[in-house]
Amino acid sequence: MCTEGGRWIVKAEKQKIIDDIWTEVVLSVIGETYYPLINEDIVCGVVCSVRRGGVKIALWLSSREEKLVKPLGLRFKRIVQALAPDDADRFTIGFEGFANPGDEMFTVDMNDHFEADQKVVDASTRKAAAAQQRAAAAAATAETAGEPGKDATPKDESPAK
Repeated sequence: MCTEGGRWIVKAEKQKIIDDIWTEVVLSVIGETYYPLINEDIVCGVVCSVRRGGVKIALWLSSREEKLVKPLGLRFKRIVQALAPDDADRFTIGFEGFANPGDEMFTVDMNDHFEADQKVVDASTRKAAAAQQRAAAAAATAETAGEPGKDATPKDESPAK
């Protein structure tokens, strides 16, 4: 499944920060926070590799298409940035395709802005507004049905005997 894809990799030296980043990245995958960014399920998993020279956390994806992969990398970057704002410049985050291991296709600068975040916020706002409208409509229907003097039975149907 991932053979045609690649992985976003963050490398760091501080073990404590990596533990926190690992926890947040795993929770973000479990909570499916990446799916709304692109409306496709391309996240295959998360891997943590502890080596003598440092620690790597990789987000494995089933695609190498930049339009699909870049928003996920930017979200991945945001997690790192939120947990280590003072050390953000010490992390490197890059995308590596599985077809050509070691051939980095693109990177995410820690100062990049995250356009996809706004799309997710907009989508969440629309969903919340729609849910509120449905709740208001249901409440209005319930009020109408429960008002004295109002007949809740449709005029075309007679009550069952």
